[in-house]
Amino acid sequence: MNYLTHLLDECEFLREKRIPSELYSRLLGNMQRIISLTPSVMCCGCASQSEMILMHCALNYAAEHNGENITVAQAAKRLGTQTSSVSRLLRSLSQKGFIERYSDPDDRRAVRIKVTQKGEDELKRVLKNIFTVFDKAMCDFSDEDIKKMIELHGRFTEAISKVITEGGAVNVRN
Repeated sequence: MNYLTHLLDECEFLREKRIPSELYSRLLGNMQRIISLTPSVMCCGCASQSEMILMHCALNYAAEHNGENITVAQAAKRLGTQTSSVSRLLRSLSQKGFIERYSDPDDRRAVRIKVTQKGEDELKRVLKNIFTVFDKAMCDFSDEDIKKMIELHGRFTEAISKVITEGGAVNVRN
């Protein structure tokens, strides 16, 4: 029995859980393994994983809001982090030429983020690497397996999102 499975079996707050400890352990272990492999997939890119996530967030926002660029505060809120953390990433991205920052013409206190063509190209390069890895990893799966995985992953993601957005997330402190 691995440490996480043992820990989950011993957790008092999980005594009434429906899900077997092995599944909790596998989900967390798989997330950790994928996260640890991410730098290899990015192929020593110019941007860090956090920077890529921020650029992706900025581009998504612009796509959802008819080309309007996201503010630093909006990005921090979407990413669930502090504006100071986003500002540090922005300094690095700006130095690399991946983003431009400018004052909002309607609110001089707000700073907006625009991903440059160089930033978009870097994001596309990394996504191409990731999609290539996904494609190679999935080559032994049948079309039916892939459809089922997509369906289950979607349901799982929606269920977690629902629990968190409805305030069902538990913050346990000892």
